Amino acid sequence: MLLTEHVIDEITEAYPEQLELLRAALRDEIFRTVRIDDVAELAEIAAFRSGKAQLGFGECSAIVIAAGRGFAVACNDRVAISHARQMFPSLQILKTEDLIGHLIKANILSITAADAIKETWERQHRFRIKCQSFADLLD
Repeated sequence: MLLTEHVIDEITEAYPEQLELLRAALRDEIFRTVRIDDVAELAEIAAFRSGKAQLGFGECSAIVIAAGRGFAVACNDRVAISHARQMFPSLQILKTEDLIGHLIKANILSITAADAIKETWERQHRFRIKCQSFADLLD
């Protein structure tokens, strides 16, 4: 799984309590960093973000890079998803439960650990996934 540098910057600035987990995931190569040096890509990110002040640069960079380079993007933000679907109708959009399911299927994360994470999200961040257990979402 890939993260743009802009996503990493947003996590660093907005979610310092998650920074050590992010660093561990990068160190363990669960995530890799995507560097954006191409001026055309940067211009496309800026154009996509234009008029969408509520979207962060991280979200915009992830969407534009995924669409341009043929990747799927992981996003739960309804506004970002709506804009992404308008601009890039063929872009595959994954939600958190899709990513967790992938980690479970790849034996990176157990169902028990995933359910514990889900409970923490619900208690501490008011982030809810519509299932009792991640086991319910697996095929």
